[in-house]
Amino acid sequence: MLRDDTRLQRAQDLALRMRQLETSSGKTAGGDLKVTSTGIPALDKLMPSGGIRSGTLIEWLSPATGSGAGTLSILVAAELMRTSGQLVVMDPQRQWYGPALEGMGVDLTRTLFVRPQTRQKVLWATEQALRCAAVKAVVCAFDSLEDKAYRRLQLAAEAGETIGLFLRHQRFYKQPSWAELRLGVKPYVGVKPRIHGAASTAGSAILPGRSWQVHLLYARGHFRAGSVKLQLDEQTGKVSEISDVSRIPGRQASDRAKRS
Repeated sequence: MLRDDTRLQRAQDLALRMRQLETSSGKTAGGDLKVTSTGIPALDKLMPSGGIRSGTLIEWLSPATGSGAGTLSILVAAELMRTSGQLVVMDPQRQWYGPALEGMGVDLTRTLFVRPQTRQKVLWATEQALRCAAVKAVVCAFDSLEDKAYRRLQLAAEAGETIGLFLRHQRFYKQPSWAELRLGVKPYVGVKPRIHGAASTAGSAILPGRSWQVHLLYARGHFRAGSVKLQLDEQTGKVSEISDVSRIPGRQASDRAKRS
């Protein structure tokens, strides 16, 4: 017997696919939505489409505030709006600091901070922003979302071809979702890391700067999983992939020789 939430998720997948077929005239050749890079190659590689498809919702699930989901969502939003379009940040608690976002590449002249006073107003404002064709991305934190409300947000994103970046606690992972991608984010502490495309920091026990492990938890229409370790260079603002030195060919033999 299928669980009720599994049935609901499958029904949502089917409804979304039918909606995509009905609105195929607004898509690129071949029936696919436009794919935009996140600006982080390793993260693009983790995603089945090689980036984020326009008109879709992305969930960033984390164990707590400050785990890296917010930072990564803003870095991705900055890339999405890099050449054109507006960014809308829902900020009812006044937690976002403009200069900090600017330091991560966000153009504040094209960024709108919206501060609704009630949850219902947050939902309404998010739906309107997602439906606006001039908006490239909407960043918003959500706790529990009713299925109908979530569906309205998904349809609004599809209509406006806008990308929704939703921050949620990982406890909501078991709830059915209308997001196309669900990513788990948690802090990462590595031993003797090596950064791809950057100078080696082998020998340090803890990674300098901010580092995270990102898991692909769910991708609509794809049965795949994976994870990647990322580090933010505080000076350049660039995010690089990292891997344990113990997994790098040639290093293992060297370490064994030293032990012997």
